[in-house]
Amino acid sequence: MKSTICTRLGGSGDLLVTIKEADGSEQQLVVPFASLPVLQREGRLKYAVTGGQYRSYDSSVDATTFGQGSAIYGLPHGFTAYGGSQFANPYRSLALGVGKNLGDFGAFSADVTQAWSTMQDRTEQDGQSWRLRYSKNIVQTGTNFAIAGYRYSTDGYYSLQEVLDTYRDQNSQTLVERRRNRSEVTMSQNLWEGAGSLSLSWVSEDYWNSDRTLRSIGAGYNNSWNGISYGLNYSYNENSTVNGGASGRVYDRDQVLAFNVSVPLSRWLGNTYASYNLNTSQKGGTTNTVGVNGSALAGNNLNWSAQQGYGSQGVGNSGNLNANYRGTYAEVSSGYAYDSNSQRLNYGAARRDYRSW
Repeated sequence: MKSTICTRLGGSGDLLVTIKEADGSEQQLVVPFASLPVLQREGRLKYAVTGGQYRSYDSSVDATTFGQGSAIYGLPHGFTAYGGSQFANPYRSLALGVGKNLGDFGAFSADVTQAWSTMQDRTEQDGQSWRLRYSKNIVQTGTNFAIAGYRYSTDGYYSLQEVLDTYRDQNSQTLVERRRNRSEVTMSQNLWEGAGSLSLSWVSEDYWNSDRTLRSIGAGYNNSWNGISYGLNYSYNENSTVNGGASGRVYDRDQVLAFNVSVPLSRWLGNTYASYNLNTSQKGGTTNTVGVNGSALAGNNLNWSAQQGYGSQGVGNSGNLNANYRGTYAEVSSGYAYDSNSQRLNYGAARRDYRSW
């Protein structure tokens, strides 16, 4: 299995996860995102520096230059120290944390982020966000207690995006709704040989500046047969708010069903796969996506993919093209994507590191 992990010092949301098996077949599933405990091998330093311009999907929001950096260092006795910073003209934050490999008892990390922010037409505020994360893989039973996390943010804490989204046209107003508490648990269980795996997830959130709460429960099944991989995922999402001065709460509920299948085309096109994804929501319409992906050149150093989606009930169409090349000393990537609201172009390069782990 090829595993790619993208981490963030802060933030949560939903991820479309693509699992690529050793034979090149792919499985896709939607899961609530919460990063794993932060760990690094002793003596290893991992760092990242990023700079750019924030551009919101909302055209009324100003484009703002920002920068961020992070570092993770492996300490003796299974400890890891990590930290990072984000900064823009109206925002500064500093994050510090520690992780610990607990051996047979799993892994744990804790961190705190201090932020100073000035929203449009407001005075400066400051606050903290505290986070705990734990993971445990029980090899004997095939159970992966993948993620258990908790985050608490004080009333004065704002994320970079929440602050930058307030800088907009004077005729456009926005309510900054911020997470106060977030808890999540994600588990997966391998079944007997050839029977695939099951996954379960649970997320709960509440917010400052509003009475809104969010609950999400998900379940999924994934398997493969003769190189054909497939999966079925279901989620139940519930938002609730207090109905003004009336008693009780008003609930907004939605159910989402997703199906995906990946079929090898190696008989005709070498290391190439065709995919189909169906995503249907009780309130958000249905999207059908077809795609093709593969690899080429010596050592499969070039990976590419193309997808086209067709949506109903106002969802609109979408598509993307992506390519990634791993050279001897560097890795370069580029991509293009569009939907009914925007077009996006991305590109990047990174130095390859051959030091052994």
